[in-house]
Amino acid sequence: MYTVTTSVPIVFMYRYSIIVTNNPWTKTKFYLSVVISILLVQPINILGFPAYLYDPSKFDEKASHLDKKIWFNDDIQKYRLFVISENNNISTTISLFYVFFLVCLEYFIIFFCSISVKRAVEKACKMKTNNNAHKRDKNNRQINNVLLTQALIPIIFIIIPYIFFILCVILKARFIVVISPLMWSHISWIPTTEAIATIFLIKEFKQGIFTFWKKEVYKETTRTISKITTKSNFK
Repeated sequence: MYTVTTSVPIVFMYRYSIIVTNNPWTKTKFYLSVVISILLVQPINILGFPAYLYDPSKFDEKASHLDKKIWFNDDIQKYRLFVISENNNISTTISLFYVFFLVCLEYFIIFFCSISVKRAVEKACKMKTNNNAHKRDKNNRQINNVLLTQALIPIIFIIIPYIFFILCVILKARFIVVISPLMWSHISWIPTTEAIATIFLIKEFKQGIFTFWKKEVYKETTRTISKITTKSNFK
């Protein structure tokens, strides 16, 4: 998951190099950026591993629970494992701060590149009067909006359940034990949501969908209703 996250800014930086700096990346630069994105997540694995490296017999004295009143399972008389961590583990704390820093850095790059590309495209539109140039710049704006939306949708979908969990812990809401699995079911819909967002952000796709609906679906539905109405009138 983290490897995929660190690779997201690559597309934005690549477009920035083409449109803003007018200095497109070579194959070497592109593959080097992919390697760097993979290496960036390795500290998370290295720092996070020691948190799980302790004797199971000493589990009770080394493990801590997020909130005993909420997370205790009455059926099995045990605590839920996903809210357990080792007491006073520096590696876990550092890795969490590193993840937070990494995500902030990635979205700073995404926003910076998106805004810079948008300004460059708008500036080019004002300077050019050629219809082909205007169409190309309009396409660039649409691509910029699609990429930014596709970068934001996953983090919004992931943040929603985390905020819900934190609020439930603060408010000591017992019902989270029942509905907590449901809060993660929407994550599988991220690709579908991104596809729908792409359709509505790109004008040609949107027009094509509406044209198909009017010519095929709406027309066929109207025809079927007319036949049913005609038959009922004859009866």
